[in-house]
Amino acid sequence: METSTLQTPDGVTIHTVHWSPETDSKRVVMLVHGISEHSGRYAHVAEHLTSHGYHVYAHDHRGHGKSTGDRVHAPSNTAYITDLKLYYDRIKRTHPNANIYMIGHSMGSVVSLQFVHTYPNAITALIVTGTATDVVSTVDAPLRTVANIIYRIYSQAPISAPGGSGILTRDAEMLKAADADPLFYHGWTKTSTAKYIVETGEMLQDRASEITLPILIMHGADDELTPISGSRIMHERVGSTDKTLKIYDNMLHEILNEVDRATVLADISDWLNAH
Repeated sequence: METSTLQTPDGVTIHTVHWSPETDSKRVVMLVHGISEHSGRYAHVAEHLTSHGYHVYAHDHRGHGKSTGDRVHAPSNTAYITDLKLYYDRIKRTHPNANIYMIGHSMGSVVSLQFVHTYPNAITALIVTGTATDVVSTVDAPLRTVANIIYRIYSQAPISAPGGSGILTRDAEMLKAADADPLFYHGWTKTSTAKYIVETGEMLQDRASEITLPILIMHGADDELTPISGSRIMHERVGSTDKTLKIYDNMLHEILNEVDRATVLADISDWLNAH
């Protein structure tokens, strides 16, 4: 594993990580983490993928983990994919002939789907877990109106209290690690980030047919954080001819950190190997 940084045009320093397989490979996976967390929580995922011969790259979103920027603040609805494209371009220069895949979790799935919608020929295939594309279904119209007013006054105003780590996974050790993690943001969700997720999720639902690359959509059946309807809607509406929806019984939001995560990881590597 090696770490580095990436400088954005607006002065944010993005923390990046690269895990290398034992032998060089022309297969690359980019991991895109969710809201409040960071790339370091995916070390076990990277270990699994490198054992299958993949280079694995991840970064901390601006305002997350070891990256700079206002904590968990989305300054625009394109900031996250602009940073991701900058990172992608560097990886592409390093691996010009590689197949590049992407795995996005929760808010990271929204970022990943927005990325492939904006840059349809950039990657070979996409995997999303706990996708947050239907968060809008949990927000009633009056609350959304209030949130838009608050956003115009102060975009970083807190809008939603943290739900507690207990809704993430049933694995007690993973919960302890999340609670003790100093890089994990445990504060309230900011209006700007909520706005980004809701509005981008709506756009992705409306324009899902424009996404045509191979896609694997995965969700925990008992997810209480992001509605499973988001995964079902995207599976139904994407224009891909190669699309798969996998629902995992007895799993909460973070299926990659669940008690039976070995099954999920095996499903991921099997699917990647087939693509």
